[in-house]
Amino acid sequence: MLKQGLTIFSLTNSDYLSECSANRAGGSERQLLYAALASHAEGADVELVTINLEGNPSAMLDGIAVKNLWSIQASALFKFLNMTRSLISSKNVVYIRGISLVHALIIIISRMFGRKVILGMTSDVQCVKTSSVFANIVKFLAIQCSTKVIAQTKNQHKLINIHFNKHSVVFYNVINSQLFGRSEPLKEFSDRNIDVLWLGTIEQKKGLDRLLYLADHMPTKAFKIVGGPSLDSVEYASEIVSQIEIRSNVSYEGFVQPSDIGSYINCSKVLINTSIPLESDLTKEGFPNVFLEAWLFGTPVISMSIDLDGLITSQELGAFSTTIQEAEKEIAEVTEDQNRWGIMSRNAKAFAASRDVANDDVHKLFVEILEVRAK
Repeated sequence: MLKQGLTIFSLTNSDYLSECSANRAGGSERQLLYAALASHAEGADVELVTINLEGNPSAMLDGIAVKNLWSIQASALFKFLNMTRSLISSKNVVYIRGISLVHALIIIISRMFGRKVILGMTSDVQCVKTSSVFANIVKFLAIQCSTKVIAQTKNQHKLINIHFNKHSVVFYNVINSQLFGRSEPLKEFSDRNIDVLWLGTIEQKKGLDRLLYLADHMPTKAFKIVGGPSLDSVEYASEIVSQIEIRSNVSYEGFVQPSDIGSYINCSKVLINTSIPLESDLTKEGFPNVFLEAWLFGTPVISMSIDLDGLITSQELGAFSTTIQEAEKEIAEVTEDQNRWGIMSRNAKAFAASRDVANDDVHKLFVEILEVRAK
């Protein structure tokens, strides 16, 4: 029996909520969408609050109240009044992901109105204090004022406790296989014609220079890059694309609709993550959605930045490489050793299934974490 309603704030990217084609991807927004669909499937009263929504809400959100607070042209006063009204009328439980000044204010005001607030972390960097006093205050208020904090990994749980003296619950990211159109059977090793796939938003912190280095040192391997620039990385992306064009073994696909990325993953032997540390050897990745998406299609991951609590190595979901040379070695071995690839591929599919909210047990657990089920 469900006891409470759920208000989900998604204020950074509304593309996933619209019937229109997406213009950019967003990992945090995908997790919010999965939360809305899972909670609604369990019978919860769910509302999604967003901004700058173009067109009508997506058909997959049928039965979920979608509130568009404002459009790009709205005045500051209009935004303030609409946000205030939304906070006053929100459900008993408020779910928000990531830390920002706006999110901190939403958390504080929601608590003043007696709401439970669940804060989901989206990055390791958000879990630590930095040299910025203002940023540290915002993090402290957001974390301390939340009723519950959800860490993406055990490492985030430890960092939050050390830096902010706050207990958190560890809950790995989830995926919804029903949104990836797996109509075609998963391809076998010999049928995958892309050796190395890179998938994400093209920006400097993603370390694409390292991928180009690998491509130069592995001329017989076929590399493919799928993704477009973020709003503030257009110039950098243009430079990367010009570098791709002079390499015969690297192809660039550009931005692809989220529902269509499975066709590229299904044709790839491995997916590589080249992100670079930002602060204190931490990355902005958290628990990358793209890892789960790769594993859903049985594609091992070669990660150069994170091992996700040791999951990649301990469960043989791919390989963790701390240097470019190690990554080169792992790519060569995994893309040429069908037996090793097969073991990793089976493990990957099993792990993805354990995080798939399309499975009843997983989405029930997800809803319980969000506290919209009676205990």
